[in-house]
Amino acid sequence: MKKWCFAVTLLVVSCALAQQAPPVLRGSWIATTAPDRYLRGRWSAQVLPATKNAANGSWALFNESNQIVPAIVASPNSQSVQC
Repeated sequence: MKKWCFAVTLLVVSCALAQQAPPVLRGSWIATTAPDRYLRGRWSAQVLPATKNAANGSWALFNESNQIVPAIVASPNSQSVQC
């Protein structure tokens, strides 16, 4: 009876762990554009559960006052530009 209880408990714990969402990864970045100029920002991403080589994420560019700078993004499937 103890072995059966242990097996059921192990199965329940395994199922619970398998259903957890992947962790969100976060970081900051900085790029030099000239000797005295730079760009900086933050990024976050989450690995897609179905694959280990792909992720969804976002990034932000900050100005000198630590405010987010709006970015212009071109859609890869059309000629439109979104702000």
